[in-house]
Amino acid sequence: MPTRSVRYLRVLIGVAWCAGLAWGQDTAEVSTKETAATFSAHVNIVTVPVVVRDRNSNPVSTLKKEDFLVFDNGKPQAIGRFTVEKNGVSARAPNPPAVTPPPDGAIPGEAAEKAPAIPDRFLAFIFDDLHLEFADLAQARKAVLPYLDPKNAGANTRIALFTTSGQNIVDFTNDLDKLRDDLNRIIPRHREFGSRGANCPPYISAYVADQILNKNNQSAIQAIITEEYACLGGPPPAIQPQQIEAEAQQVLSSSEMETHTTLGVLRNIVRRMSGMPGQRIAVLVSPGYLITTGFETELTEVINLAVRQNVVVNTLDARGLYTDATLDASRATYLSSVANTMQAFDRDDQLITGEVLGEIADGTGGTWFHNNNDLGEGFRRTTEAPEVYYVIAYSPGDLKNDGKFHKIKVALKDGKGFTIQARRGYYAPTKKTDEADQAKEDIESALFSRDEIHTIPVSVHTQFFKTTDTAAKLAVITHIDLAHLRLRKSEGRNSDDLVVVSALFDSNGNFVTANQETLQLRLKDEHLEARLKSGVTLKSDFDVKPGAYLVRLVVRDTEGQEIASTNGSVEIP
Repeated sequence: MPTRSVRYLRVLIGVAWCAGLAWGQDTAEVSTKETAATFSAHVNIVTVPVVVRDRNSNPVSTLKKEDFLVFDNGKPQAIGRFTVEKNGVSARAPNPPAVTPPPDGAIPGEAAEKAPAIPDRFLAFIFDDLHLEFADLAQARKAVLPYLDPKNAGANTRIALFTTSGQNIVDFTNDLDKLRDDLNRIIPRHREFGSRGANCPPYISAYVADQILNKNNQSAIQAIITEEYACLGGPPPAIQPQQIEAEAQQVLSSSEMETHTTLGVLRNIVRRMSGMPGQRIAVLVSPGYLITTGFETELTEVINLAVRQNVVVNTLDARGLYTDATLDASRATYLSSVANTMQAFDRDDQLITGEVLGEIADGTGGTWFHNNNDLGEGFRRTTEAPEVYYVIAYSPGDLKNDGKFHKIKVALKDGKGFTIQARRGYYAPTKKTDEADQAKEDIESALFSRDEIHTIPVSVHTQFFKTTDTAAKLAVITHIDLAHLRLRKSEGRNSDDLVVVSALFDSNGNFVTANQETLQLRLKDEHLEARLKSGVTLKSDFDVKPGAYLVRLVVRDTEGQEIASTNGSVEIP
């Protein structure tokens, strides 16, 4: 005896078939073509996440587009897109019903009777073991443990553990035991340089090495030589500046290699998280690191990617309160006539290497927790996205594809005592991005979100049947209401092209597969009213394994450039 849902679908199929004959559908009026569902990000407009807080550090959520001023290299800019993002409104929405009966075109099969629990929040802890000292790392590991406790980790949250060295990585999972086990295995993996001997090793930091080699700071060389004199109790046998420069080169080369590795890891993590359907938060635990000339563009690319993919990167400076580095017993620092010079270098070193954490957080709309020993409070603040933030986008009218840095300033027309956190700048692209790339970026951003947008009314329905114990056929049926489309009249036809993407994500939020079709509408006037009333139904077939899946549907039309998206879910036993 067929189930009620199957009988219902069979009736719909019959009605739809008869309606198609009565309507006299011309296949040339509605056609589809399947295209490869590949997604890549491109820079087209400048997107600026902005967090505004009042005098009590509470987020401000009542501002409007006209309240903001944006300057690009000092020139005022016209704000294009403007949205208010409230943490938890859409990202934590309930899972959708598993079955939504379509108006036509469905096929018989088994229907899911319950909605599986699909994750909608993804939290990545990134430990910078290439730069962290053991004491700071140990404190940070201890402070993060409460967030790996089953009592605190939400059922719809998936957590990942990454390191900048690439060791002890755990991909997004709800296996908290595995996460805790690998967390305890993380150790510092940076390389130490700058030791000439066991008794009097000169300390050359990456910052000092940069001062010597790239800033031609002769006082740094003399300060290091003088420290060695004081350590040895007298002048050593002819220490030459060239020896100091050689050691500085070794230190700087190592530092730049680790910086390149760290930025590459961050980029890959952001790309990994861009495929997660929901709220995406990364927490970078680091003491900071030096960004020398040539790495600014690489840093900006990471920030741009995170902004485009809606990945908030919060940063936590694991060093805690600022302390004078010359008081560190593990450091060989000797009293000398240039002690003040070395102390000034140490202070500048800590400030500048920490600034990169602020730049990453500000640039992605995140939180920078620093100069505070309460790492527990730090993780509390950095494991959440901003409660409320604004996303401002603008297109610089005179932007040249020259790769040069542009400084961004965001202000309020009426400051009202508010503080503003926004990205500080960006590097211009080196080539122009066309409309096709913009459309692809729009679709990609919508696909890897959990937001439902109903500018074009769409519905999604799933049906499946198992072919074996370990395999199944899943049909995703999409119905699109055409009444709200902005059709273009051309050669006696009413035209529009719709890109329809249906995608599957597994129970851990991992992207599984997607199908993309282009629906071409070329409707004759005599059939227009009937087609607008009935809409169109498409079917995408997937070969899957048993399990729980989130179904994500995105539709974008060419004429109106509108985006619609909705969610479905299915569990195949």
